[in-house]
Amino acid sequence: MKTRTKRIIKKCICAAVVSAAIAFVVLYAVSFAVPMASEKTVNVYDSTVRLHVIANSDSEYDQNLKLAVRNDIIGVAAGILGDSMTMDEAKAAVEGSLPLLEEAARASLEKNGSDYEVSAVFGKESYPVRRYGEFTFPAGEYYSLRINIGKAEGKNWWCVLYPPLCVSAATNDVYADRETFLSYGFTEEQVNGLLEADGGKTEVRFALWEALKKGVEKITK
Repeated sequence: MKTRTKRIIKKCICAAVVSAAIAFVVLYAVSFAVPMASEKTVNVYDSTVRLHVIANSDSEYDQNLKLAVRNDIIGVAAGILGDSMTMDEAKAAVEGSLPLLEEAARASLEKNGSDYEVSAVFGKESYPVRRYGEFTFPAGEYYSLRINIGKAEGKNWWCVLYPPLCVSAATNDVYADRETFLSYGFTEEQVNGLLEADGGKTEVRFALWEALKKGVEKITK
């Protein structure tokens, strides 16, 4: 009887601890998700064209295909956007070249022995926080060139086509500075926002959640 009572008490204590921990994480996450009145937010969403390449699946074969398509698409897109010095010009260039971009992706797949279907789509799409060199692009909806490979159920690859930050296809190295952004129509306020953005908030929330889950698993074993 005493053993049973101890077990009940232990379960109650565990439940209380877990509930308190969940409440703390939720409140902490909300404090990050909702900007305080004093926080400064800068809109760069309508001044940027992103690139999103989605693999058929997470298999090693499909992920390697994704990288091959990425490399070829970056080269084609660089030529398409080469003369674009305003956002309107960049959007028009991408929209007018979707068949060419799609064909380039298809040719890349065929070159690597794949007959997957592929599509090139341009429109608004939600992106997570991403850091390129010293510039942090906030999460939000951006104009996006999305390349869907096969079922498009695998891991993504993200970059920035305009301004042209996809300089190095294999890494996130960026050879751009303040003057580069200004030359492509960004304002001083927007550039400062990219340099000052706290790109770690999303990662902090997920880290806390993962730590909480592990703690709960240990308690309930």
